[in-house]
Amino acid sequence: MIRVDIDPNAIAKAVEGERIALAKRVRLATESSGRELLLEPLRMMTRKALNSKKLPTTWRANLYPKEARHTLTPAFFAFSRAPEIMIAFEEGATIQPLAGKRYLWIPTENV
Repeated sequence: MIRVDIDPNAIAKAVEGERIALAKRVRLATESSGRELLLEPLRMMTRKALNSKKLPTTWRANLYPKEARHTLTPAFFAFSRAPEIMIAFEEGATIQPLAGKRYLWIPTENV
C-alpha cells in the first residue's frame, strides 16, 4: 500500500494561483477583443458617417472592475466624450447669438 500525504493548504494555494492567472488572461482577452471588436469599429463608423478626423477619437473605453481585481467576469464598456457634438453633426445645430438673429451651423472638416 502506498501512503501519500496531501496538504490541503498547498492544494488551495495552487488552485488560487491558477484562478488568479486565469483571471489575468481573461481580463487581457476582454480588453483586446473589446478594443478590436467594439471601439475601433465605432471610431471607423464615426469617421465615415460624420466625415470628421477629431470626433472618432472621442470614443473611450473602460474595463470593469477598474482595479486589477482577479475576477473571471470583466466587462468592457465603450462611451463617447462628446455625444452632444455628434448629435449636432447628425441633426445640424442652430447658433443663436444674443442679438436674436439665427445662423445655421454647418460642420466642416476643420471645425
